[in-house]
Amino acid sequence: QQESAWISTGAVERSRERISRLGYFEDVNVETLPVAGTSDQVDLDFNVTEMASGSLSAGIGYSQSDGIIFNANVTQKNFFGSGKHVRFGFNNSRVNTVYSFGYTNPFATVDGISQGFNLFYRETDAFEANIANYTTDVFGGDINFGIPISENNRINLAFGYENTQLDVPSNNEITRYDDFIEKEGDSFHAFPVTIGWSSDTRNNAILPTRGMSQSVSAEVATPIGDLQYYKLRYRNNWYTPLNDTFTFALRTDLGYGKAYGDSEQFPFFQNFYAGGIRSVRGFRANTLGVREADRPLGGNLMVTGGAEIIFPIPFMKKALRSFRLSTFVDVGNVYDVDQSFEADLLRYSTGLSAIWISPFGAMSFSIAAPLRDQPDDETEVFQFSLGSTF
Repeated sequence: QQESAWISTGAVERSRERISRLGYFEDVNVETLPVAGTSDQVDLDFNVTEMASGSLSAGIGYSQSDGIIFNANVTQKNFFGSGKHVRFGFNNSRVNTVYSFGYTNPFATVDGISQGFNLFYRETDAFEANIANYTTDVFGGDINFGIPISENNRINLAFGYENTQLDVPSNNEITRYDDFIEKEGDSFHAFPVTIGWSSDTRNNAILPTRGMSQSVSAEVATPIGDLQYYKLRYRNNWYTPLNDTFTFALRTDLGYGKAYGDSEQFPFFQNFYAGGIRSVRGFRANTLGVREADRPLGGNLMVTGGAEIIFPIPFMKKALRSFRLSTFVDVGNVYDVDQSFEADLLRYSTGLSAIWISPFGAMSFSIAAPLRDQPDDETEVFQFSLGSTF
């Protein structure tokens, strides 16, 4: 709703939703107030409750093989009140040693074009992440741009560089890893270019009850590098209210990768993985898909999704803004390079989940019962993710 324009209740509501989607405020209300001394003018009075724009998210886990795992990310979405995003991540678990830094100015121009960059260094022990036995040392970065093409749609573009050192131990039992190193080597320079489209019509950036967010991206490792491959990704989250209490939600996450040009094989360390609290709940993180030597390998094709009915705590409807329960059905799997999609190989789970935007940040919990699981699947009934906010 523009100043001095004819008033439109629909435009006023859309303005309120646009403010909510910024992610800076936990509550946004608008009042229409008559202008004193006139009969045909009103003022719009927006009242907002600012939320903590800095966050410290952490994941803590324990298993007999991995021991204690800790990772954390610090994000400030409104740096010094400027609206600029600053991110610093670090992880020092048995799985990863990661240092990353990112900066984004979401309104670098008056037209709303965003500009930013990312830098990172990452050591990964795949064996400790429930995957097969190899390690990678990767460093690199990118510069990125976001170009608005309408109120709810953006084009994203990034130019990056990655240096990867791959190490497969001599006692490795995965023959395809040895074949890949024999043909492609174990040290790579890559110059990926990523282009994507995103759309967001949700009524709230944190706990939406209506609207949809979706994105499509294509990452291409250009021929000037040592490897040539591409990865395609599609994500969709859709929400619609069933009534004043219940919300129905659908989630889709699809991925596909393939080698091209002089590269004969898709890099196995670029594989997709499925399973875990953010994927197919009830199955251990990263463990779905084809296995060799009793270890999951991931795949170049990923199909995951789910449906949920979201509702507040019984008799506490007002808690919907900060605490939600849901009953869900998840589905998904990953497929190897020599496999085609087969619906019979999909895994399913159902259960109950909860998300609480607490004073300490977002906390997610799920209790899931795996369905159609196979004898070699690794299942987990209870899963959780914790965070804190400042």
